[in-house]
Amino acid sequence: FAGKPKTEVAAHVGPTNTWIKIPLFILTFVSLSAILFAGMGFTHWAPDPEYGLMSKKSLIDGIVYEINHAFANSNTFFFILTYIAITFGAIVGPGLALSLYGGDLAEGETVKPWMKPIIRLNAWAFDRFNFDNKSVAESSLSKALENRLYFDHYYDMAMLKLVAGFSDKSAETDKNVVDGVIKKIESGTQSISKVVRSMTTGSARDYILMVSVGALAIFFLMWGVA
Repeated sequence: FAGKPKTEVAAHVGPTNTWIKIPLFILTFVSLSAILFAGMGFTHWAPDPEYGLMSKKSLIDGIVYEINHAFANSNTFFFILTYIAITFGAIVGPGLALSLYGGDLAEGETVKPWMKPIIRLNAWAFDRFNFDNKSVAESSLSKALENRLYFDHYYDMAMLKLVAGFSDKSAETDKNVVDGVIKKIESGTQSISKVVRSMTTGSARDYILMVSVGALAIFFLMWGVA
């Protein structure tokens, strides 16, 4: 947290662009504005337009009231939840980071006077709770996280089984059913055409005979009906 980077990985850490600080500035501005608005009674004024800002409490009294409401909530559940969050966010998280990457300044490095207590705490936490995360970094959990918990692996495997299997079945259906029906129609049409072609001899006498027989058949049919 202070001085020159202590590891090769830390040496390559840096902002990716000049805009990276803007979200931090926005977050700081919004957080400070939220404190001021809360102290002015905004949370009471927003749902009740008749409630005037700072009509019942001054800005300082309003901020004290909101702090008391946040850190000394009368609801036991929210009180416990608040301090669990504070413990993890302000003690456990930073303490773990100090034990992993903390340490004293290198020889010849100096800091501003107001930073010296923080550097001492940094060095004390690192020396007292030095945590080597090499075993964690090389664990199966680390590998799983590196591979995004194998979501992509199982997704690809599932898609390969489902989509590829469905595609194979579709191709089989197309080949055996659709193409089969078309081929049956084709072969049937060819068979009919062969029969019809066998009836066409190309002789005019045969055609005249067939027309005559047909005409006589129609005549006798009509005569019988009449």
